Amino acid sequence: MLSDVIPVCVYPNGDGWEQFANELNSDLGIICAEIEDWADYLPLDDQLVIAERQLSSFLLHRSVGYLHDIACKTLNMHVEPSLFRDDYGRPRTNVGDINLSHSSGKVVLIAAPHHSVGIDIEPRGRCLPEKSFHAWSRDEERAWIATIDPKQRTASIVWLWTAKEAYAKAIGLGLNLPFRKIIVKPGRPSGHIGLASDAFGDEELDDIVTWSDIIPGFIVSSVRISHDKAYGIRQSVGANRDLGSFCNIGKVRNVRK
Repeated sequence: MLSDVIPVCVYPNGDGWEQFANELNSDLGIICAEIEDWADYLPLDDQLVIAERQLSSFLLHRSVGYLHDIACKTLNMHVEPSLFRDDYGRPRTNVGDINLSHSSGKVVLIAAPHHSVGIDIEPRGRCLPEKSFHAWSRDEERAWIATIDPKQRTASIVWLWTAKEAYAKAIGLGLNLPFRKIIVKPGRPSGHIGLASDAFGDEELDDIVTWSDIIPGFIVSSVRISHDKAYGIRQSVGANRDLGSFCNIGKVRNVRK
């Protein structure tokens, strides 16, 4: 179950990859990595954001290799794995789905063979201006925030943001999907999420958003939904574009430990 999955810390010496692969066989795997652990193993740039992207690229390619293994074993699917970006800049693969996020030296990645997935990570102390919060939140969510201990409100607002971003990324639209059209019903460690009744369609809040604070000082939210539902929502918002043009990230080597 999605709510049972927490990020697996992955290190350059191989620790964590086996657990990640085992989780993928149960249809979902989430990993996290820290820049400082990889400095001696990858030619990481001195600029933090660029280094995060370099590590993200490595993790993407490595994870697609595991997705390819699963496709070959369970679907008898013998294709050359590929990794590319669609017109929204979202990483895509032909052997499942994959998504990632990075912030302040941390990189998290989620992968699944049979679902659309999204993930987001933010520092739990990130200050989102009140004016901005009112712009992307809904009345129901602001009412919930008002019940939270003032000392915990910042983290709760960050959780709402990461939940909505993970959902929008799972749909495939990212920030092109207005966050006010997404409604979150909080819970711990998981809540419900979906399009609000006044949004583009009449969606039920039957999708699950799971969050974890296993990484000290950070909040990670993740969402898994069906491919058909993600496609249907993209169609309903009228924002789907011709995804015939892709930016190839490169061939994927099936690297095994």
